[in-house]
Amino acid sequence: MNKKHGTHPKMCNFISMNIPFHVLALRMVIILIISSVCGYKDVLAQQTQLTLVTSPYPPFVNPEGDPVGEGIDIDIAREALSRGGYRIKVVMVPWKRALNMLSDGQADLTTTISKNEDRDSYLAWTQGYRNSVEYRFYGKKGDTRKLTTLKDLEGMRIGITLGYFYPDALVKRQNVNYLSGNTISNTVQMLTKGRSDFILVNNIAGLWEIKKLGLTQELELQALKYHSDSPTYMAFSRQTNFEKPLNVMIESLKQMAKDGSIQRIEKKYIMDKAN
Repeated sequence: MNKKHGTHPKMCNFISMNIPFHVLALRMVIILIISSVCGYKDVLAQQTQLTLVTSPYPPFVNPEGDPVGEGIDIDIAREALSRGGYRIKVVMVPWKRALNMLSDGQADLTTTISKNEDRDSYLAWTQGYRNSVEYRFYGKKGDTRKLTTLKDLEGMRIGITLGYFYPDALVKRQNVNYLSGNTISNTVQMLTKGRSDFILVNNIAGLWEIKKLGLTQELELQALKYHSDSPTYMAFSRQTNFEKPLNVMIESLKQMAKDGSIQRIEKKYIMDKAN
């Protein structure tokens, strides 16, 4: 008879058990609620996960799988956004491609970036979270040429790294031959192989890479140093729903500066490498 009238076998089981209708209805409501909650959690997870696109710049952004950690600025971004309920997925690509992804809305944010007018059209900025950068020069040990003043750069081949900010006072000088490496490691190796006379690096990033390559005994830090007041920023793509996470980042960075979290994260990397 069930087959004749097309009654579902499970329904027959319910009927045969003589379960009151209101109990069956309650069960169905519970099932619907559970399904709805699970679906909402899936949607919420998608809404609160942000894609952070960047390229390696140790120790601020470390290559994937680095034993020390993801890097100073990745850790800062992750903790800051977590305070507002956001999670991040880190995507590593060449820096030029990272900027294109932000411009096109394929990524939500990046770290360790300098502000300029060309980027204002597609990026929304946090306040600066690192407000001073020291630049240093390295040469090969045994080289009698020394850099003590900016004038000493004249006639020299200076290695720099593509995609990174340098003050005009250092990289737009007359009678200086600037040579570019794709990474800081490439730039350091240009010096060791004699293709440049000196290299110009961010003090922290340069020292990190030189120690990592085991070259501290081969290279000599020069007396010439240059301080830049150009801040470092986090930036969000204007092609995404950036307002809420941007505000979370701004407020969290303020809190982290006050409660010592930024300094704690920096010490994890700088102190480890200094030892």
